[in-house]
Amino acid sequence: MLWWSGRQIAQVSPAKERVVRVHLDARKMWQTKDVWAASVDQGKRYAERWCAARLYPEMRLRAAVARMVDDSPREPRRRL
Repeated sequence: MLWWSGRQIAQVSPAKERVVRVHLDARKMWQTKDVWAASVDQGKRYAERWCAARLYPEMRLRAAVARMVDDSPREPRRRL
């Protein structure tokens, strides 16, 4: 599962017909998506990239994924 701002945005779960089901729910209701993956690792990578592209559109994909999966606490930004 991936969490962002206190809500679940991705869930990877086993499925009977195919190997893994990936449910993605980024920011808006029309941005939900269900896909199938060959393995849990593949589903996790797909979910990280899909969600990062939608949650941080201004960042490069690699940096957005790194920021999203980094679990270290962040300092609040100071206003000028």
